[in-house]
Amino acid sequence: QSLAQHRKLELPAVLELLSAMEYRAAGPLTGPEVQCLVDQTEQLFRRHTRLAAGATAPLLVRLSPRQLDELEWRLAERDAEYLIADSEERAERRERRFLKRIERWTGRLEQSQRDLVRSASRETPDLALPWLNYRKGRQQLLLELLRTNNEQESIRQFLVSWWVDLAGRPDALRRSTDAATLRFVELLSRLSFTLSSEQRETLVGRVRELRTGLGVVLKPEALQV
Repeated sequence: QSLAQHRKLELPAVLELLSAMEYRAAGPLTGPEVQCLVDQTEQLFRRHTRLAAGATAPLLVRLSPRQLDELEWRLAERDAEYLIADSEERAERRERRFLKRIERWTGRLEQSQRDLVRSASRETPDLALPWLNYRKGRQQLLLELLRTNNEQESIRQFLVSWWVDLAGRPDALRRSTDAATLRFVELLSRLSFTLSSEQRETLVGRVRELRTGLGVVLKPEALQV
């Protein structure tokens, strides 16, 4: 049911957003233009996450006590891997993440462009530890709920409140997240004015490729000859 709803309602919205991105990526993007695309992407993400919560809840309520213990162990293991105590190493990893996300669309950046990315990443608030603490708190609440209440709708509502509404997120974390998003928007806008014709063609081509591929999913008859 969730997959059918996604294909009917959400996939067309994704294609519409990709079409807008493909059109706008043909030239430099101002900060407000980038922010508009980011806001639309955020809205789509939240709607997809709501569907994911509906699909996940039936699976979680069927977990046995032994499986819940295993889930708790797996979550703790993942959190331990995520936690990096050294702030400099966290900063370097953040810079690499920025580069990876951008170069996925533009191809390799020039050194001057990489310097822009490095500067922006260093000025971005470090969210790693407060976000981890928030996630661990939500995970613990979910495990307690699963052990005391196996009612599917209660689990679904909890997942929606966490994944979609970010319930229980501290105000300081919310402000830092907003500041980090703004910094990333500013970076994307500045970079868009530095892209070479080859980088811009790569960007537009990769957006078009993604849009075309998803369009085939929406209309599988397009594969028929």
